[in-house]
Amino acid sequence: MHQMLKEHRLFKECTDQELGEIDNICQKITFKENEIIFKAKGSAKYLYLISEGAVELLFEVKYYNASQNITLDRKTKGDVFGWSALTKPNIYTLSARAAQNSDLLRINEKDINELCAKNDHLGYILMKNISEIIGERFELIQKILIYEVQQNLKDKEQ
Repeated sequence: MHQMLKEHRLFKECTDQELGEIDNICQKITFKENEIIFKAKGSAKYLYLISEGAVELLFEVKYYNASQNITLDRKTKGDVFGWSALTKPNIYTLSARAAQNSDLLRINEKDINELCAKNDHLGYILMKNISEIIGERFELIQKILIYEVQQNLKDKEQ
């Protein structure tokens, strides 16, 4: 597990000692295909890293009396999700579902926050790296929004 953490972009620039401490708080967990990992608006208690498999991040769209989950993003081996566990108000903004049988590393938000409280360097590195990941999500949502607005304008022209 230590080697996977070392290669993961969330933990780039962490020392071997810091990686060892993170390794100690990781829990291996498996989800079967289509199993829900967490739901949007739920309390964000865990950060997840994908060891094997794939996970879909979903948001619910309601239209009249119907609702449908739409895939916003698909995460695969080496990706991180559930970063709401590291940011206030610690509420998941999307749902997560295993797209296939998946092996994950799960980190409890209390455990990682305790490590960061004891080690400013680790806290800085995690927040810097998680900020990059959040920025990428923002860009993805922005692209989707622009596409939808363009489609809407195109439909109005016809």
